This record gives sequence, C-alpha cells and structure tokens, in this order.
Amino acid sequence: MRTYWIENLPGMPSLPPCAARYNRPDRASVFFVENGYFVEYFEYPFDRNRTVALLYGPGEFIVRTHPVYSTIQALDKACAAEFSYGDIFRTLRNFPEARVHYRAVREMHLEKVADRLRMAGLESAEERLRFVRERQGWVLKKVPENIVAGYLGVGAGVLKDMRNL
Repeated sequence: MRTYWIENLPGMPSLPPCAARYNRPDRASVFFVENGYFVEYFEYPFDRNRTVALLYGPGEFIVRTHPVYSTIQALDKACAAEFSYGDIFRTLRNFPEARVHYRAVREMHLEKVADRLRMAGLESAEERLRFVRERQGWVLKKVPENIVAGYLGVGAGVLKDMRNL
C-alpha cells in the first residue's frame, strides 16, 4: 500500500487504502499557479476539523497530497493551469528534454513537503511562526489569519497574540 507524506504529520492517523480509479490518466493531478493563492485542505479523519496541508503562491506547482482526501481552494481571484497524469507522461515520452523540468518541479515539491514536515515537528508555536516568516513570508501577508492559524496548529487568538509580540 502506498503511503502519503501527510501521514507523517503529528497526530495524523494511517490512511485507508485508496482505489486505483482515482489516479486515472485523464484526472488533473498537477496545477501551475499563474496568479493568486491557494490552500490545500486535508479532509481525513472525518471526526475533526480539516487540516491545512500546504499553501501555494504564484509560480508554484500544486501537487495534490492525496487523490481522495485533498481539497484545493483559491484564497482570492486566482488562475491555475492544470495538467493530467496522461499529459505529463505523454510530454515526458514525446519530449525527453522535459525530464529536466519535471525533476526541477518534483524537487521543488519535495522541498515544500519537507519544510511542512519540519515545521510541524517544531515544538512551540513561536518556532513554527518564525519558520513560516523565514521560509514563506508571503503566507503571513496574503493568507487569512484563520488559515494561517490552522497551518501553524494554533488557534486564531493565539496567532493574533504572537503577531503582536
């Protein structure tokens, strides 16, 4: 069974198996953010609030955390180009030089995921806020406070207090 990075977040349970039909060749699997900002929510387990998985800005590629439990939502007026699995594999097959770009996009995504896991592993909310300020400063300027609070794993009131320090 395939494992997903989101299972490594503190407090996240193991995921149930995912049917193969969700990874069809015609299903959009990657989005390029041309402008605007997006949040990816993770909607499992169902007995608690959804988890803010990742935040994306212009020039970034959105790669869904999970084919079933991920929800992508625009935070403002945004534009994104979508790519299906089939489009990606067809391009790689027909244009071997595209592998360089594919690897670069993959590395950017893996780095973003590693940063998210590193941030989630920090002990205090202040350390997590400092980490976001240093690595994704735009998040604190462009993303609504309740979503930033969820991303940091704190309440909105706690975030407001931390920002005022």
